[in-house]
Amino acid sequence: MSQVVVLKAEKYDLQLIKDNIGYIFKSLGGLDKIIPQNIKVLLKPNLLSARVPDECVDTHPIFVKAVIEVLKTRTSWIQIGDSPGGYVDYQEVLDKSGIGQVARETGIEVVKFEKSRIVDGLPIAEEVFDADIVISLPKFKTHCLTVITAGVKNCFGCVPGLFKTECHKSNPKGIEMAQVVLNVYDIVRPALTILDAIYSLEGEGPAAGHPRRTGLILAGFDAVSVDAVITHLIGLKPEQVPTTKLAHLKNIGESNLFNIEILGESNLDVVKINDFKLSKTALLEKLPSWLTKFLGAFIKFYPEVIPQGCIKCGICVKSCPVNAIDLIENTARINHKKCILCLCCHEMCPENTIKMKRNFLARIIQSIK
Repeated sequence: MSQVVVLKAEKYDLQLIKDNIGYIFKSLGGLDKIIPQNIKVLLKPNLLSARVPDECVDTHPIFVKAVIEVLKTRTSWIQIGDSPGGYVDYQEVLDKSGIGQVARETGIEVVKFEKSRIVDGLPIAEEVFDADIVISLPKFKTHCLTVITAGVKNCFGCVPGLFKTECHKSNPKGIEMAQVVLNVYDIVRPALTILDAIYSLEGEGPAAGHPRRTGLILAGFDAVSVDAVITHLIGLKPEQVPTTKLAHLKNIGESNLFNIEILGESNLDVVKINDFKLSKTALLEKLPSWLTKFLGAFIKFYPEVIPQGCIKCGICVKSCPVNAIDLIENTARINHKKCILCLCCHEMCPENTIKMKRNFLARIIQSIK
């Protein structure tokens, strides 16, 4: 039976989180068994873009530091690594997110995933194979294509460079992209996933949503199970998340809550997260399947630039896999005839000025719901 530890954690206090991390290792079999002496450990946080911790876009630096300090009692070979999306500057991401400072304070090496090894047609960062184990430290957020981003989705950052953009180009639909993400997870298979859900991002994630205190840390060996539990806690069925649904169909991990043992806060009703806001694009996942089949083709969402907030940085232009965005009259403009709705622009805009718009039918249905 799969196990998921669920713990309350109301704030980013270093000692509080260290105590919780220690409890997680103890509950799952013991730190000495999970982390053999002097093992090589790669930490994979979510470092999507250059945002300050309070924006809840990246894994919080105190969360990462707490994990490092616990691990350093067992090994000194620890790396932090990721490959942010689009054309963002990695050093700026490290500086603004606070992860760079954590690395300096703890003496831990930070690597950017650049070199890769091809596995089943997918380029996976060399650092994944150099390490003995990978520990995934995702930030819990909504996602405009995959409903949520948590344990499984975080592993997609192990694909280096701009290949991620090419994946969006080839797989613009949510279910298609979810398949690629699941394939990457199946290759990386982190030994442990520890989810930062102390403060989460609701609404238009993974970058344009609103921070919300959710007060939880979840952990488990199986990221599919971790995702299933956090999905349940926000009021969705695990199968309403495309990556979890596909994982069940392909027998990857465990998504059936009846087959998952909850440790820590075993009564999930006590820690439920009420009225958690999803992205507008998650409407189709929440509709009854028969209604989705009937109306799905007529419900439309599309990205639109808000000119007043555009700083003309050009990141959306560079991030678009089909060259559907240009800088015209000092603002970004999206050519909706060319747009494939991969939503890379929405994800990577540093000013959150690319908003998700709905057609008339989508607005009517959401107002009824």
